[in-house]
Amino acid sequence: GLDPETNYYFAIKSSDNVGNPSSLSNSATGETGKVTVVFEDGAETSASEDLWTRDAPWARTSEDASPADATIPLAGDWSWTDSPGGSYENGVNTSMTSNVIGLLGVSSAILQFDHRYDIEAGWDYGYVEISTDGSTWTELEVYTGTQSSWTSNSIDLGAYDDQPGVLIRFRLAT
Repeated sequence: GLDPETNYYFAIKSSDNVGNPSSLSNSATGETGKVTVVFEDGAETSASEDLWTRDAPWARTSEDASPADATIPLAGDWSWTDSPGGSYENGVNTSMTSNVIGLLGVSSAILQFDHRYDIEAGWDYGYVEISTDGSTWTELEVYTGTQSSWTSNSIDLGAYDDQPGVLIRFRLAT
């Protein structure tokens, strides 16, 4: 990605179908905006447990955390799991919900997280959801099947900019 609060300059040079190059286009300038973190949890300390309301069996684990490499920007030694120590049970609807996150004055909000999953495809589902009142939930993303390696995901929350408070929920339904 691009660095925040940085000027970037763009120009284009192209070739036609027989390889004749064009001259360099006029340049354009763009500046990336400031990034303000309003909620952050790397699950790295027990203080993370105070940031979430969790149904059983959600827990922090060091059994299988996100690797520290350049492709996984949120890497660490700990992670959250819906099934610590093994596979999840059948017939569960379990979730982990954030504390209220204030988005007043926020522009172009984004939720970013690392994840991997092994969910019975077409039968069981992992959901990322958002609520402004804790009662009505809107699906942001749905996962089923297998993503065996850690990957980063970003979800646009711009529709919730300037909300006094939102809740983010990770939910497993089997």
